[in-house]
Amino acid sequence: MNQKVKLHPRKCDITGEGMSSGYLIGEGAMYIKYDSDMIKHLREIEKENNPDYDNDVKEGRLTDDWLLTDYYKNDYYYYTDWECPDDIQYVEVDGKMYEEGEPEYDKHFTHSWNKDEVTPDSNYESLKTDVQRLIKYMEENTTYLWRDDLECTHECVVLEDVEDGVKIDEDDEPTMACTGSNVVTMIEEIKKTHLA
Repeated sequence: MNQKVKLHPRKCDITGEGMSSGYLIGEGAMYIKYDSDMIKHLREIEKENNPDYDNDVKEGRLTDDWLLTDYYKNDYYYYTDWECPDDIQYVEVDGKMYEEGEPEYDKHFTHSWNKDEVTPDSNYESLKTDVQRLIKYMEENTTYLWRDDLECTHECVVLEDVEDGVKIDEDDEPTMACTGSNVVTMIEEIKKTHLA
């Protein structure tokens, strides 16, 4: 049985539907897909905070356009489109939504590779294990470097082998030797085994 799978960058907090464009409130505190739902939401907020709300509506001062403009100017929300594959946070399978991190999400969508391109000798669980190992190596080899030419600190993955590593535990001991060559080797193995 073929499953109907859709990818969505965000999910509307009002309707529960997936969305690739819409209103973003409070840097991600809430997402609203439709204009009518956004206007209804703004009216609820305005009514709660404006003691003269009913009178302002009666006199025609609180139009939909005025609410949208005023709340936008005051940085309450903005309208945006999500277009990058990295923006995908939900997978809809046969009408049911799964959020990033849930097993069903991982089964149907992975950022860094396309399942259609996985070789016949490969399998999902093997690839998942290899990618998890790669991520562990990368996390252990991540540090902050000061770059004088850029005048700021940058987070980076060290791709060389250093005995004492870059992360330390509570006893000031390295958590793992900094083996950047492991990162490079794992990337090559994943390419050869799963993406060739």
